[in-house]
Amino acid sequence: VSSDVVVAAAHRISQRTASGTGPKVEVTPLLLATEWGVAASELAHAIEDTKPDAYIGFGVAKRIRGFVIETLARNAAKQRDAAARTPESSKLDIEKGRYRTATWNARHLVRHLRARALPACRSLNAGSYLCNNVLFEAVTRTDVSGLHLGAGFVHLPAQLADGPVGGLTFAHAVDGAVALIDEIALGRVNPHGTARAL
Repeated sequence: VSSDVVVAAAHRISQRTASGTGPKVEVTPLLLATEWGVAASELAHAIEDTKPDAYIGFGVAKRIRGFVIETLARNAAKQRDAAARTPESSKLDIEKGRYRTATWNARHLVRHLRARALPACRSLNAGSYLCNNVLFEAVTRTDVSGLHLGAGFVHLPAQLADGPVGGLTFAHAVDGAVALIDEIALGRVNPHGTARAL
């Protein structure tokens, strides 16, 4: 679901940019493997290759009803991945502290989505699976890779694959993704320039 939402949002933004209407934002969709070690490595290489201004991760979670803006990545790894492998260590990085903090103003993004009648909240726990792993890696990369617009992660309801969740439809999810990408990209970028998001 999250990859479909991101691809649709990127397509809409690309069409808008090509037509010369609205803010100029370039989005490079990236589908990461759901395997320990592989996802973080793929993200690191993609950031190095594309040199984006911001990284905006999207994933799915059960038992949520709208957009969840993650604020903390824990230095922890637990369950088996898609290849049925367990992480090599209970920590993502033995040299880092317990947490890495997403660099966005989550409260502002929640208000931004709610102003569009989209359900949203912030979270202090991105879990201990690969979404958390990717957020941890992305925030770490802001220190070394010039992600001057920051990095963060957004969870969407996994149940969207089966249809609307509460009042949230797939179309609403795409609307929200576009709104988030625009808000993050335009928060600190010259309105006459182009922001690049991964």
